[in-house]
Amino acid sequence: MKNAVKLGIFVLVIGMNGCSEDSVTQPTVIEEKFVPTLTTVDITGITNTSAMSGGTILGSGSSDVIERGVCYSELQSPDINNNVVKSGAGDGSFVTEITGLTKDKKYYVRAYATNTSGTGYGNEVEFTAFGLESFTFAGKKTYIFPTNSGAGIWGPDDVTAATNTQDGAGNTAKIALIGGAHLANKCADLDAYGHSDWYMPSYEELKALRTAAPDLDGIGENDGSFWSSSENSKESAFFVDFNTAVPYASSLPKNKSGQCRCVRQD
Repeated sequence: MKNAVKLGIFVLVIGMNGCSEDSVTQPTVIEEKFVPTLTTVDITGITNTSAMSGGTILGSGSSDVIERGVCYSELQSPDINNNVVKSGAGDGSFVTEITGLTKDKKYYVRAYATNTSGTGYGNEVEFTAFGLESFTFAGKKTYIFPTNSGAGIWGPDDVTAATNTQDGAGNTAKIALIGGAHLANKCADLDAYGHSDWYMPSYEELKALRTAAPDLDGIGENDGSFWSSSENSKESAFFVDFNTAVPYASSLPKNKSGQCRCVRQD
């Protein structure tokens, strides 16, 4: 009986010693990998052949950003297999110029950033390559909307305090506060070419526009009279006559039908 007990203990010890540490399955560590996250900035500086774009890196992902830039195409959802403009590496914001565009074509753009795990993309933005004519007024680049407003009256027959002969944007804002279907509101309501800050030019801005761009379609010699946003009195406002080689300015009743050319500044 004692021998039987000893044998049982011996077998148990053998069985326990037979389970080595090498036979236990170790857990597999899986390293998580993340691509960068980012946004695409709005398109600016659009011309017939170029535009400015870029992005902001929100997170570099699981490793450093080794390349960043923008990709663009005439098709939606562009990626790095399409046209690419590189803009260095690392976190933060970046801006770069897209060149070689074709006038009047629509393009889609996304910022991208690449790390060792892959490439992440920002939101998609779109624009049309189109160069607005411009001139310089009071040291600022002033863009001219490509077409005239169509016929309309100057604005409300009220004192609007829009008397500034230099600041068309400020005049337009004051006139628009009163409301109504008039030319100042046509400019104030414009949302075109990536901007919504269009306004009716002041008396001096309008003269500068005509002098700077005499051959622009719709504002040349014999193209009529144009309202400025500068108020002269309760009943009248200033206009500029483009019917002569040298434009001249005067005032007319606010309820007289005319036209305007909207502008905006950077």
